[in-house]
Amino acid sequence: MISIIVSVGATEELVSLLVNVICLGIGPFVAAIILISRTGSAIVVDLGNMKLHGEIEGLENLGIDINTFLVAPRLIGTAISQLAVTVYFTFLILVSGILLSGYLISSTHYEILSSIVSAFTPLLISLFVIKNLLFGFIIAAISSYNGLSVTISPTEVPQQATKAIVNCLISIFLIDGLIAMMIIL
Repeated sequence: MISIIVSVGATEELVSLLVNVICLGIGPFVAAIILISRTGSAIVVDLGNMKLHGEIEGLENLGIDINTFLVAPRLIGTAISQLAVTVYFTFLILVSGILLSGYLISSTHYEILSSIVSAFTPLLISLFVIKNLLFGFIIAAISSYNGLSVTISPTEVPQQATKAIVNCLISIFLIDGLIAMMIIL
């Protein structure tokens, strides 16, 4: 793709396309899917098992607010993790693609790296950070809710984990669509 667009002379459009599609599209989705499958399901299982074993009730009897003690750290941690994983994937995708293109096709493609760095405007960075923090927050909130929804049976834990994964995926797609529509308008 890089060599085709560069041969036409549309380097600025290429940089804009790469930055927008990878930074605001592919990177956040890949990170969200990984966090949903790994972290989201772990939150559900952890909180669900705590509820089954009476640990949640014990903490509440001690006067400890469950939302502050158990849910808030998961919300903050998952939001920060979403942002960190997305930064990692975005950097890896952009740099490795351009380096491979420069190595295999033409060394002039290395110049695109400096153009990409200058394409990161404060607005783009703000959108990137807000979107990823929101994704992480939503993943942790839905997973925590489903984990705390476990009532009396151990078979509820995998059922709630499945519900959380599906609800997280749907929410991420909807939020991404809303953000994309706001950007377009």
